Amino acid sequence: MDIPPLLRYARVDVPYNYQYFGNVLVDENGIKAKSTVKLHTIFLEWGEEPPTTYPLVLQKELDKAEADVEILKKNGMERLIRESPAGYFLQCLELVKRLFEMKPIWIRRHINWMLPPVIRPQLRFVLPYVSYSMKKGPWRQSYIKFGYDPTKDPNAWAYQVEGFRSCVKSVKDIEIYKMFENDQESGMIVPNSLKKYADQLKDPSPEIKQFEFLKIPKQLFYDGVNPTSAVSFQFIDMTDDDVNTILSHRQQSQVCYEKTGWIDWITLCRLRSVIKYKLNCIKNGKTMDQNRISHLMNARTFKSIDSKQLIPPEDDEDIGDDNDDTNIAGGDDGDGGLDEGSDGDEVQSDTNMANSGDFDLSNNGLDVSKDDLIARLKTFNPGSIRLLDELDGLLKQESIMKLEE
Repeated sequence: MDIPPLLRYARVDVPYNYQYFGNVLVDENGIKAKSTVKLHTIFLEWGEEPPTTYPLVLQKELDKAEADVEILKKNGMERLIRESPAGYFLQCLELVKRLFEMKPIWIRRHINWMLPPVIRPQLRFVLPYVSYSMKKGPWRQSYIKFGYDPTKDPNAWAYQVEGFRSCVKSVKDIEIYKMFENDQESGMIVPNSLKKYADQLKDPSPEIKQFEFLKIPKQLFYDGVNPTSAVSFQFIDMTDDDVNTILSHRQQSQVCYEKTGWIDWITLCRLRSVIKYKLNCIKNGKTMDQNRISHLMNARTFKSIDSKQLIPPEDDEDIGDDNDDTNIAGGDDGDGGLDEGSDGDEVQSDTNMANSGDFDLSNNGLDVSKDDLIARLKTFNPGSIRLLDELDGLLKQESIMKLEE
């Protein structure tokens, strides 16, 4: 306890100043004086209409920040505005708004790297002013611009987010800085989704110079070759040639589904298989088997297993602290969920997809065997399996009766 010792335990013979001070964060009743700040981030369920603006409760904080800036101006302290808490907040808000004009859906950690270090702590307070998040679906680990509904825009497939177990221990931003401390430019890249704005890198205006503009550490992207410290990736920013080949042959879905978004189920299965296999090879230092990769890229038969093994569990890792990217699961740490001797990717067709007719085995050119159909019935309609077992037993009994006659 932070109190002076009793007199009989003191090791000095004369009075002594212990320089004891009470805890400034606790009031006289022992209650913490500082309360947690509520961010008021909007989280939508799948199918809900997107909001067009931030909650009214946030307007009070924005008005207060603007009032603080006006007070500094009236007192002739313009030079202090940029370094004041209110100034940092308004600067961050302006820059984040500009980023969402460039791209409607962002991973928070990517935004964080584009901001000047001094205003990065304001990002978590600013995001609720310009974006919302989804609790489920292919965009659940990202922030979406107010008024934009990715479920109604087929082009939003490019911003779908896939989550996988990290192939290396999550690396925090300060550690990434140290990796290219001597030559920072060598570790920064312009992601595919922002290359059309690359000309702005040459803009000499002070506003552009506030950014590490449009550049993000390459450790936050998946290229199929190097280790990555992130676990969430957008399809458009993946630079792996095999992944891009699979995406180029995708079939555009006419309906946006919660589990697959705008990408057809078969393409998504192949993507996850290839990425998981490569991440596992990178993690364990194995040589990638090109024949194996080619097989996964063209797989047509998929085993029926628990669908939970395919769909990553709900995890708002990017909604909270982006440096804690460690709990998203894209499946087991195996080679794409496959045993060495298996013929296909171990994935499960989504129940809703199967019932809706969107996932048609015959239309997709898949090999359908008797055993595969029985396995699917066990998963989706256990009652039918029990009925088939009874019929099977009945037929066997009749056969025996004929033999006795």
